[in-house]
Amino acid sequence: LTSDTTPTIVGTTDAEDGSTVTLVITDSDGNEQTVTVTVENGTYTVDAETPLSEGEYSVEASVTDPAGNTAT
Repeated sequence: LTSDTTPTIVGTTDAEDGSTVTLVITDSDGNEQTVTVTVENGTYTVDAETPLSEGEYSVEASVTDPAGNTAT
């Protein structure tokens, strides 16, 4: 539970550098936004682009490597 409406989301992955992580962020009102970031040194950091409603958020991630293989 948070009052930060534009949280920074940080994650780690064993996907190779240059892979793309796509995050679907859903706020407590059910509003969704999709953000994409590139993996560097096994990590990614992204800020929510649009303010979210205060409260609980859920985040679903998928990663696509440079060859086009996708995993969730």
